[in-house]
Amino acid sequence: MRLQKHDLYMTFAKLASMRSTCANHSEGAILLIDNIMFMGYTGNLPKQKHCKDILNESGKRQPCNCNSAELNVIFQVTKSRQPVSAHNGATLYTTDTITIDKLNQLVSAGVTEIVYKKENQSEEELRDILEFAKYNEISLLCYEDETEIIDSNVNEMLLEVHNLLNINK
Repeated sequence: MRLQKHDLYMTFAKLASMRSTCANHSEGAILLIDNIMFMGYTGNLPKQKHCKDILNESGKRQPCNCNSAELNVIFQVTKSRQPVSAHNGATLYTTDTITIDKLNQLVSAGVTEIVYKKENQSEEELRDILEFAKYNEISLLCYEDETEIIDSNVNEMLLEVHNLLNINK
């Protein structure tokens, strides 16, 4: 069985979420720019303590100040000195729900297509998001396949990754 493109990159986003350093959210994001893949996950900026590791005097975790996976993947692109806006758009795959705030950041960064996971959004929120995306000419695709990462297709996924890496040489 050959993995479909969206399944492959959403699986990468799910794997990225496993790197999360956030005590409250484990989300991952993959950004594709000209077939170059960048990864982000919920967590703090480099050299900051992880919220999982910060306890107050009574031994409880401090409030979280982690960045979203989507914002962190944009930071990764910026560090590579390859601005998204300099290309003909980019595609973001995220395991998280899209909000107006996130969508605004992604539009500002030059993302033109977003594949996201819908979770518990009201009809009003969805309507606002779709209206904002349409106005800004952003393609939105709600990813609803709940394929597990660890299953009998892992070898096929790895083969697909191997083939993709060979294509980019």
